[in-house]
Amino acid sequence: MLYLDLDGFKPVNERFGHDAGDHVLVAVAERLRSLMPPGAVLARLGGDEFVIVVPDDDGSIAEALADRLVRRLPEPIQLEHYGETSVGVSVGFSVTSESHPGEPKDLMLAADQALRNAKGRGKGTWMRA
Repeated sequence: MLYLDLDGFKPVNERFGHDAGDHVLVAVAERLRSLMPPGAVLARLGGDEFVIVVPDDDGSIAEALADRLVRRLPEPIQLEHYGETSVGVSVGFSVTSESHPGEPKDLMLAADQALRNAKGRGKGTWMRA
C-alpha cells in the first residue's frame, strides 16, 4: 500500500483558486493511473492524499512505483485558463507477507507513518515502512 501526499498543492489553490485545484487533482489522478502497474487500485482519500494498493507484491513493485511517482509526478500540468503549474509527491508505503498478512488498518497506519518519515526527510521523496 502506497500512501501519497501532494507537495505544493496548497499554493496552487491559493494562486489560482479551488477550481484550478480541482483540475490539478484530476490531472494528477490521470497521471497516477498512467504510472501504475496493471492490477493496482487508486483511491483519493481526500484533500491532496491518495492511496495505491498493489496486490501480490513483495515490495519491489511498490518501491519502483514510488520512485517513478516521485520523479514523474512533478512534470508540468497545463491548466486551461490558468497556465502551467506542477505539484510533487511524497510517498510512504507498507507491505504485507504471507507470514504477516496484516489488517488493512494496520497497513494504512504503517504507510502513513512511512509517509510522515519521508516528508521529514524533505519533500519529493519516498520511504518504506
